[in-house]
Amino acid sequence: MNESAKSRGVYFLADDGVLELSIAFLNSFRAYNPKLSLCLIPYSARISRLRAHLRRIDG
Repeated sequence: MNESAKSRGVYFLADDGVLELSIAFLNSFRAYNPKLSLCLIPYSARISRLRAHLRRIDG
């Protein structure tokens, strides 16, 4: 991986209210971008289920 690829990443907004859509996005994203950084920006405090899914797919 070159240096510019290491400094790139994706930010996304979500919370548990859009969990199903977020899971679909995250599964697709990880399938095609396994090493690209991913950062969740929560738009409410309700993120416990979303955070649990992120832990499962990112280890």
